[in-house]
Amino acid sequence: HRTIILPQLSASGVSAAKLKKLTGFDVKFGPVRATDIPAYLDGGNRATPEMRRVRFSLSDRAKLVPMELLPALKNLAVFLIISFVLFGMTRQGIIFERAYVGAWPLAVSGLAAVFAGTMLTPLFLPIIPGKAFSIKGLETGCIAAGIIILLIPICRNDPYLAALTFIAIPATSSYLALLFTGSTTYTSPSGVKTELRIAWPFFLASAGIS
Repeated sequence: HRTIILPQLSASGVSAAKLKKLTGFDVKFGPVRATDIPAYLDGGNRATPEMRRVRFSLSDRAKLVPMELLPALKNLAVFLIISFVLFGMTRQGIIFERAYVGAWPLAVSGLAAVFAGTMLTPLFLPIIPGKAFSIKGLETGCIAAGIIILLIPICRNDPYLAALTFIAIPATSSYLALLFTGSTTYTSPSGVKTELRIAWPFFLASAGIS
């Protein structure tokens, strides 16, 4: 045969004409889901409207959560280890009680930001107001920051921690939510670039203030 069948969602990154010119193979874009390939082949390489339909249900989004959650948790762990050492460092060595007292509010806030941006935002994506992923992540981050302020007295009573909570958590959640655009089925490269140009100064300013 001289035909290559590619997934429908690869069409945005594949030039069928160029591929045919380079290899001599014709290109057909098959169904969205691999489970539909047998029916597609049996139908003479013809896709039904149902085969072309792209869904992004709650279960689909939940399956993608670990892709962003696990790397974010690893980065958070590195940050917390460094913070633990810096808070506990004295001339006599590392004082663990001092390190714990200084680092645990950051740990709680960091976890709140990570889960808001990588879990809450994807799972509740359709019902969170706004179109931009960074805005959606900012909203869930603000909710997470409010919960932290309400539940943890030290984050509420310490002016520095209170400011850090309301700046760092929403900004981190917004950034992590923006990363989820690469896992979705409907965002375009041009749209992502536009959102990055708008959101990146906010991320840099938040990091500088924090």
